[in-house]
Amino acid sequence: MPKSQRLGWRIYLIGSTILIAAFLASSNFFHRFFTRESHWDDVLFALVVTLIAGFLFQREQRKKAIDEHRIRVFKATMNTTQDILGNFLNAMHQIMMENKQSLPPESLKLLDEVTADVLAQLRALSTLEHPVEEKMAIGMGIHYTRPNTAQPGQQIPSAKR
Repeated sequence: MPKSQRLGWRIYLIGSTILIAAFLASSNFFHRFFTRESHWDDVLFALVVTLIAGFLFQREQRKKAIDEHRIRVFKATMNTTQDILGNFLNAMHQIMMENKQSLPPESLKLLDEVTADVLAQLRALSTLEHPVEEKMAIGMGIHYTRPNTAQPGQQIPSAKR
């Protein structure tokens, strides 16, 4: 069990214990209990309220843990994608530099622009703190603000492993 979840259960149990103890220690309860006017429905109501509050608290803790996990997985995926794509773009840039004389200048410029655009998009995606899904032509994707393109010929950094 994660540390925050254990802490949540401890707070819940301590709060429940204090609530029940305060209820039992009230003079009204003992007066009714010993005069045979027992109202166990009050005890039941307090117990139900405490249980509902505890379950709602745990549900919120679970949602928060799931969201944190989603963001960690997203960032790890983005780092891996950036590494793979960065290596590919660096290899393409190397090939382009080696064959500079045999390729037309328009093709070199286009390759530089596409490489710069991909680099800018990768950086924009990798800096997202809260990814939001959106429908794309090929299925669900991550919404991000499309950045201005990077400078052509810029070296693509690989993610460190």
